[in-house]
Amino acid sequence: MLIGAPYIGGKIPHLYAPPPEPVSVSSEPKTPVDVWNHGTATEYINGGVRYGTIKTIGQVQEWWYDNKELPQVDIHKPVLFVQGFVAPPGQFATVLNHLTADGRNGGAPVYIQDGKFFSDSDCTEAMEPTADSKVFRLIHDPLASPEIIADKMALAKEAMNSLTGEDKPDVIAHSLGGLGARIFADRGNRLGKLAMVGSPNQGSRAAMLTKAALVNGITWATTLAHVSPAALPALEWMTPVISGNEKLEALNSRWENQEQHLDDAIIFGVTGFQSPSSVKEMEPGDGLIESSSLGVGDLKVQTFEVDSCRKGHYTMVNDPEIFRGYSDFLGWTPAA
Repeated sequence: MLIGAPYIGGKIPHLYAPPPEPVSVSSEPKTPVDVWNHGTATEYINGGVRYGTIKTIGQVQEWWYDNKELPQVDIHKPVLFVQGFVAPPGQFATVLNHLTADGRNGGAPVYIQDGKFFSDSDCTEAMEPTADSKVFRLIHDPLASPEIIADKMALAKEAMNSLTGEDKPDVIAHSLGGLGARIFADRGNRLGKLAMVGSPNQGSRAAMLTKAALVNGITWATTLAHVSPAALPALEWMTPVISGNEKLEALNSRWENQEQHLDDAIIFGVTGFQSPSSVKEMEPGDGLIESSSLGVGDLKVQTFEVDSCRKGHYTMVNDPEIFRGYSDFLGWTPAA
């Protein structure tokens, strides 16, 4: 779902895969959810264009890559950043580079793919990080389902434990990554504190529209979203609970089990951007996930009012106000 991703350098960020081939139209009878009409197409296009036109390219680059408003902090236990669905490659770049600047917190972000350490997000340069490394970034297929994300988290946690000795790392999980972290905990795996950022715990109409585009072979829409049929398992997970998503509903029913394997948890979200809604045309949210879809059980949801385009769905992880939110939650302290 590239709806909401900013344009950088005049181009949509590369998402590890070329635009998909046309998808054959299913011969099964269509439900109302699957039917694309003028209104649906307009809603989809508006979502895709909205963020690309909020600011000029120069302004986007300024807050995307050079955010000087983030406070300097010391991290006291390893933290794993987990991306969401079709996340842009530079999604966490501002935060990762900021946290490790000037030799702090291990001095460099560590990228983990299949339990192996790399110094770059493309995972081409193997590295041997030091035991005092604190900032880790999970790399996985951007179309991966949350079950696959949970599998990759297991490999990452084992590698981090071998390196640092910490068996309960903290986790900052964006969007679908939050569902992956919850599945990881639901399987009985221990984590420290879990901060979910913009996670669709009740599903997302934007995901439902993207799934419908794939099912119906709407190639202009799947190209805009940079998705292929491989994305269908992830999109199934993100279909709204209210629309009959039994898997997500079952996961939500086991929230108490997941809580038992977490030291603490919180959800950060945004309200103010008009977002596709599961119950009506549009609702306040981050442009993709309506704020009413964030919650699960009695877990605290902290929402932030929109004050700039930095609080869009894909960019919110780098926003200074949200950064301070998970910094406080995870117990990071002002740098000495």
